[in-house]
Amino acid sequence: MRLKLPDVRRVAADIARQEDPALQVFAATNGEGADYTEVVLRLHKPSTHPTHIVIGLRRDADESQVRRLLRDRLRDQLRNLSINDPASLFPIRTEDVT
Repeated sequence: MRLKLPDVRRVAADIARQEDPALQVFAATNGEGADYTEVVLRLHKPSTHPTHIVIGLRRDADESQVRRLLRDRLRDQLRNLSINDPASLFPIRTEDVT
């Protein structure tokens, strides 16, 4: 069963809340193809500029599979951020966007 975009956003928001209170779902959008979605999360810690994490996934699975995939990919990305110096990352500064 294919999840709808609002369902993916809801699942991503739930996972973000569980993983780190500094995470917020910034956007969820259809990518190329009917079943592909990209979820953009913003990680904003008080000591750093906001960092955006993009997770691409296919929505042609049930909610539990999408939830597991989102959680696994988010944890991988967060782990990579903790290994790297966050100051060396190029932050996307949303306040500069009009």
